[in-house]
Amino acid sequence: MHSLPAVREFANNPSVFSLWKNWRRRILYFPRLFTKKEKLILGLLIIVFASSASTFLFSFFMSHTVSAPRNAGTYREGLMTRPRFINPLYLSNNDTDRDLTGLIFSSLIRYDSKGNIIPDLAESWELSPDNKTYTFHLVKNALWHDGEKVTADDVLFTIKTIQNLEYKSPLRQNWQGVSVQKLDDYTVSFTLRVPYSPFLENATTFILPEHIWGRIPPQSSFISEFNRKPVGSGKYVFSALKTSTTNEITSYTLIANSRYYREPSHISNLIFTFYASEGELIRAYKKGELDGFGSISPEHIADLKKQDMNVYALRIPRIFAVFLNQNKFPAFKDVRVRNALSLAIDKDALIRDVLKEGAIPADSPIPPGTFGYAPLPDNLKITPNQSVAIETLEKAGWKKNDNGIYAMTAKQDGKKVDMTLSFELVTSDVPELIQTAEFIQKSLAVIGIDVRITSLSTIDLEAQNIRTRSYDALLFGETVGHDPDPYPFWHTSQIRDPGLNIALFANRQADVLLEDARHNPNTDTRRKEYADFQNIVRKNFGALFLYSPTYYYGVRSIIKGIDLQNIVVPAERFNEIDNWYIKTRRSWKTQKKTGYGAGSAPGHRPDLSSAIF
Repeated sequence: MHSLPAVREFANNPSVFSLWKNWRRRILYFPRLFTKKEKLILGLLIIVFASSASTFLFSFFMSHTVSAPRNAGTYREGLMTRPRFINPLYLSNNDTDRDLTGLIFSSLIRYDSKGNIIPDLAESWELSPDNKTYTFHLVKNALWHDGEKVTADDVLFTIKTIQNLEYKSPLRQNWQGVSVQKLDDYTVSFTLRVPYSPFLENATTFILPEHIWGRIPPQSSFISEFNRKPVGSGKYVFSALKTSTTNEITSYTLIANSRYYREPSHISNLIFTFYASEGELIRAYKKGELDGFGSISPEHIADLKKQDMNVYALRIPRIFAVFLNQNKFPAFKDVRVRNALSLAIDKDALIRDVLKEGAIPADSPIPPGTFGYAPLPDNLKITPNQSVAIETLEKAGWKKNDNGIYAMTAKQDGKKVDMTLSFELVTSDVPELIQTAEFIQKSLAVIGIDVRITSLSTIDLEAQNIRTRSYDALLFGETVGHDPDPYPFWHTSQIRDPGLNIALFANRQADVLLEDARHNPNTDTRRKEYADFQNIVRKNFGALFLYSPTYYYGVRSIIKGIDLQNIVVPAERFNEIDNWYIKTRRSWKTQKKTGYGAGSAPGHRPDLSSAIF
């Protein structure tokens, strides 16, 4: 190293200064060696060289890197239903509870966007030769959001708690007759009394942390603060909530789980805000306060697409029908009356005029496009015709009274009873269902049948009418799973609550088919049995099947990586939210891995779905 005096001596040396002065003079003199034309050419050459070098470097960078999602950004969604129980024990008909529970909690397995089963907490599983015991092997790196390990004890606790009558879980019926056993800290088995083909769908039940809920007695489970501020093991962690002066939740914030046992989600924050109506949702979206919302009415789609929204049209395996209570309204026992009702309702007109093409016709207990659905045979097809409906009633002995309503005197238990085709149609206070009920009311009035409409909140409807079977006719929906099991909805044993046979349908031949189909592991046999069952229900007009709805979900175009194709309930739109992203970065290319790792999903993240329309 040179000393400071030496540096100064060098700088003050006259010969050094003279050398620098000579070079400076030559540099300044250099341009004078060229003519103006040569200077122009030289300048252009320099520009071309610099431009070429920049292009080469940019091209090299772009060809050796890829655009990749960056873990950042906030997604804001609007919902119309406020959460009540963000708790796997109490999942029911509240879609918001399902949305948040699915984001915060994990299950043994889950479904991808195509309806395929993929691992979640379980890295693998197997079925015993007798088709009665399912053994699941858990991942060993899963943590609860408070840092505790997820083990087989949590799975054991969750199922036994659901089975415990004191907790009054609506999922209890799904787990009756199932024994659960811990084989080691990360292995658990479920043993059934008899084989049950759709059982794997039970393994999508979300798992609770024993170290938290094991300390909460059943009588306190409904009022626990953990129903609002849950601790799960899923992709997102509860962060914050805001409430109104009446303690209702107005917004709910989640953050990505950085310790997630699989690849963490790209979107850092999810904010859910609650609104009173679809109109409020649309206004909030247009003001830039939201990035997406669901249950979009068909008439708003065109306008929202102009507002930078991608709209996904999703088929949900749900059917809406009018279920007729023959015990409460004896006239419905006559198959000819049920036939006349079916003839009077034009489903195509209902879908066109009321639902604005936001559904497809339904003609069966199993929704179209679902496993086991059988197309309607030609000999059972009915063309809506109100004149034929009137003719059918009159052939059955019905005559119009002074009020223009069909009536007759019939014998019941050896006594004459006056009957009038005037009944109450009960439904939920959802606008779509009220409008559908009004369409049915007008259609039946034309043929001389009087219908009175009563609409209630879903909670009141279930408590006052459905569970007690207190209705003449019920306009309601039924949803089946990825692997449908019509048994709970149509088997004779399910007529009384807590069974779900709201059609009060009783047919021994159908019972036998349903019993065998749920125990038979042969897919082709089950498909044939489901077809025979559907035709029995159709022939007997077990319900007035109306439509299978389309679920419209809209998201601002800045949200990428969405691939929505096959969902059972709206909450499943988030099943692959870990693929969604907002921000991107350039990443150096690496050798692609192909195939599946143990208990992992394919090693790719899809781009925008072809389901966008």
